[in-house]
Amino acid sequence: MLRRIQFIWILFLCSIGLVSAQEVRVCNDVCEFVFEDFEDTVCIEMECNGMSPPRIEVTVTVNGVQFTDSKLCDQTPPTCSSTLTWTDRPLLMSVDNCTDDMCGCDVDSFEPREFENQNQPGGARACDLAGNCTQCDLPFVDEEPPTCIASFEHPDRWHNADEFGPDAGNLKCWLEVCEDFDPDDEAPENVASGCLPIPDGLDTPIDFADPDGVNPLFTVTEDPLDPVDGDTCMIQVCDNAGNCSTCESPELKYDDTEVLTGEVEDEVVKRADGTPGATCDPDDDDCLCILGDASKCRDDGPINCYTNPFHDRCPGFQNPACLIDPFTPGCPVVNPCYPTQVYDGVLCPRDAVRFCARNPYHYGCNAACENGDIECSPQAPPRQ
Repeated sequence: MLRRIQFIWILFLCSIGLVSAQEVRVCNDVCEFVFEDFEDTVCIEMECNGMSPPRIEVTVTVNGVQFTDSKLCDQTPPTCSSTLTWTDRPLLMSVDNCTDDMCGCDVDSFEPREFENQNQPGGARACDLAGNCTQCDLPFVDEEPPTCIASFEHPDRWHNADEFGPDAGNLKCWLEVCEDFDPDDEAPENVASGCLPIPDGLDTPIDFADPDGVNPLFTVTEDPLDPVDGDTCMIQVCDNAGNCSTCESPELKYDDTEVLTGEVEDEVVKRADGTPGATCDPDDDDCLCILGDASKCRDDGPINCYTNPFHDRCPGFQNPACLIDPFTPGCPVVNPCYPTQVYDGVLCPRDAVRFCARNPYHYGCNAACENGDIECSPQAPPRQ
């Protein structure tokens, strides 16, 4: 009897075409089949589904003879992590380190996923060969925002109104340095994703666009520099992971008071609004201070550089006494031939050569001094 029985065991897939018009049975649990006086072909397919136990067992009795077999059901998704290159755009996470103890990972199932933020539920997607799928763990996170330094041209010098306005721009608030690092040094659990490539210096933009990044568009120059003594500006920077921070520039040293020569009678004093005049309004303390009433003066108020030529806020390059006679005690030394012949009796360029031999780091002798590339004494006057 048994010779005429063709008993086919197919563990994962049974081709219906092989047993057309014959017995086909499916088992996804613990199954028993009994066939008496059986002279045909039977196919028992062990198929795992969501309700199957970890192990499917089949017992088949054919004409009194018993056959048994089993199949393990992999219902556990693989274990995997995501990886990404922070500077790539678009910022995609891909599958990394996929493992599955039973069936193995199905490489063809791997699906990248766009990185949106560090709070999203999961990373790239991966499946095993049994069809169990999962979202991989997020890549190592960047928890700390970058740091930066904001500044403007020559923050250690005094500036005036001529350096502001549409045709000026040299007092534009700019990004000087952006740095992104892991302060706890806990890599690889924590990483530094790196600063976004925001142009620095005079190229610092108002806004920065990163269309395929975490922050598609954000403001860099959050607070520009205003022509007010003591004012500061603010710069914002972000890293590739979406963390942002701001930094503040040094305080602006600003003085818009005019130097009074005293050559014209009405220019002996100046009102607080900057207009010249010989008298002051009773409540105009700044004007009264300039006129000579010391009780009306304030530390950050205007200064009459004619009556106080050596005040700290009256720069030597604009000091009336120095402009009249550059050899007045307390005035900065000058190149007798730069930018033009300073006084009678000078023989240029001979006297300029002698002067620069004694003062090699004077701004009138070294272009690097005027450009601010090296420290020179005295400092070059602000460029107009």
